Amino acid sequence: MSFFQHSAFLRLRTLISGTPRRPRHPLLRVALGLVGVALLLVLLAVGLVVGLAMLLAGML
Repeated sequence: MSFFQHSAFLRLRTLISGTPRRPRHPLLRVALGLVGVALLLVLLAVGLVVGLAMLLAGML
């Protein structure tokens, strides 16, 4: 087994790079995907409301 395939090296590489690994359980992957999409939609809605408020304030 190569050093670069050892589990300790893989964990260290993950900690250093800061990139999270995807969960292996299929239901957890789907649930986290749905949470991500919901968060994206909330941020989009907030951005639209703030943008419209800025436009309305600028027109006044």
